[in-house]
Formats: sequence, structure tokens, C-alpha cells
Amino acid sequence: MKILSTVVVILLGLAISGCATYNSKKCNAFQADIKNLQERVGALESGRVAGDIVSSDVSISGRNAISREPLTNKDIQTALKNAGFYNGPIDGKIGRNTKKAIEDFQAANNLKVDGAAGSKTKGLLIKYLNQ
Repeated sequence: MKILSTVVVILLGLAISGCATYNSKKCNAFQADIKNLQERVGALESGRVAGDIVSSDVSISGRNAISREPLTNKDIQTALKNAGFYNGPIDGKIGRNTKKAIEDFQAANNLKVDGAAGSKTKGLLIKYLNQ
């Protein structure tokens, strides 16, 4: 990921310095391409996958990050169970045991421990969904 970030910075620098010498249509198109690349790199670095980028570690059978399907409460419980943090029923209810499992998962993964399955938590949970 650091290489992609470096490439984006270099391309951005070239775009800024080169805009004075290129015509404005080419410059605008180049800047749009750089913005798109920055968004894709940001998505990869934050654990999301955007557009047509597929990462083998987030693709899972039947569902993947590109589908943009949100994780259901049952998905969260299943992933937590598969990861070894939840032993209760897969009933889709985020009760005390599920919240505790989310908190334990967050603590183990150096996330903010709040018991809520936000985007960062879900981004890490998805790899456990079909194990």
C-alpha cells in the first residue's frame, strides 16, 4: 500500500507541475484520473474495496466487498463466531453477548472499543464470514 501512496503523490506532483505546460483538457483529465486513483488507494488502505479493484483477502464466496452488500446482524454474529469471539445463537439480535463479542474483537484488533460494528470493525469481520 505504501508503494501505491507514493505513486499517487508522485503523479499528483507531476500533474500540478505539468499543468502549466499542457493544455487544460489534458490537465483536467489527468487530475480526474489522479483523484480517482487517490480514492481507490484510500479505499484499499481503509479496508474497503472500490470500483473494479479486488483483493483476494477480502473476496469471499457468495459475497465480497465489491457487492457493497451491508453485513447483516446475523453476518456479524457469524463472523464473530468464526473468529472465536461469539458463542451465542445466530439470531440477528445485537444483545449483551454480541456487544461483548464486538468489544473483544475490537480490542484484539486495535480498534476503538465501543461495541458498535462500524465500518472498520465490519471491514475486518468480513474475512471471517464464510470460514
